Amino acid sequence: MRYRVSGYVAVVLTVLLFSCNKLVKDITECAAAPFGANFEWTAAPASVPPLRVEFRYTSTASSGLRYQWEFGDGSTGSGGTVTHIYQTRGVFRVTLSVTGDVDGETCTKTQHKDLDLSQ
Repeated sequence: MRYRVSGYVAVVLTVLLFSCNKLVKDITECAAAPFGANFEWTAAPASVPPLRVEFRYTSTASSGLRYQWEFGDGSTGSGGTVTHIYQTRGVFRVTLSVTGDVDGETCTKTQHKDLDLSQ
């Protein structure tokens, strides 16, 4: 489901079958995972494209984390710190997904932010 405005949304999980106990356990473990998906960026000053932007993971680092970036223009990248070149101005929805292992389970946390390069 996509929402029209950014912000926080309360999510309620209702378990209807007893066979879903593992699903509830996995969701709880991932929520308590000792890492997040926070990030920030620095844009190099430029009056015209191409526009160079450096993105940095800023949550607590743990060994073995995997970072997957979507830059909002169809391009992707990986790593805790990445640089991306935007060929046009605009507003881009940047997504960072961080995946790690928690007690033998694979957990992914995701953060979305809008990067405004329109001016």
